Amino acid sequence: MDEDFKRELEERLRNVVDSIGDAETRALVKNVLEEGFTHTEVEPTIPFERAPASRSTHHAYPGGLLEHTVSVAEMAVALAEVFESVYGVKVDVDIVKAAAILHDYGKVTSYEEKEDGGYKLSDLGRRIDHLSVITAELYARGAPLELVHAVAAHHGRGSPVPPNTPEAMIVHQADRTDAEMATEVFRAARNVVAARLKELGVEPEEGLVDAIIRELSPAAVFEKRVREGREAVREMVAEALKEVRDRASDEG
Repeated sequence: MDEDFKRELEERLRNVVDSIGDAETRALVKNVLEEGFTHTEVEPTIPFERAPASRSTHHAYPGGLLEHTVSVAEMAVALAEVFESVYGVKVDVDIVKAAAILHDYGKVTSYEEKEDGGYKLSDLGRRIDHLSVITAELYARGAPLELVHAVAAHHGRGSPVPPNTPEAMIVHQADRTDAEMATEVFRAARNVVAARLKELGVEPEEGLVDAIIRELSPAAVFEKRVREGREAVREMVAEALKEVRDRASDEG
């Protein structure tokens, strides 16, 4: 991820945190982000700003968790405004913001980087899912029940408990929408990169395709293909291929 873009995302995340009106809820969110987990056996395996949001589907690259979190938080705030203005449903926006920011924070404990640049489940991730880890942390910190519920229910009916409040429903829909959209973009980008590698006379091995995706970002590949066409993407992929190979040579 470009450093300038990373700093921009971090600033946008801080803005959402700072906009939480309730002082105790705002302090709780800040403390979790700054301190991590209170349980001595729960240690982050990848820093939040560098962690992926999944191993192989949506946001499966360094900084993916930060991107996903900012997207879900901003989308959830917008959905809350729609729920209130269109449907007249009273929404606790502070709970929405806090839950959206923290919903996937447990993923900093879930994955480890592999030597080939991909990801695998950590020892903790094989035993406790990310949703349970952050739900337990919030419960242990005495978080408001509505916040604990919104985080625990963010996978919808695949959660330990389905969303039973407007706030939980909003966070679930924001999370689902961003994950599904990013997954489709990721799949499209992988197919495009593989096709352009073949045109360059390079075997599109899975590890190489993923390395180029990490170099460019799925969204950049997707947009280049849609806006500028195949030739532009081929040039883009050729440049990224050189960067990936040069880096591998330097490390070797």
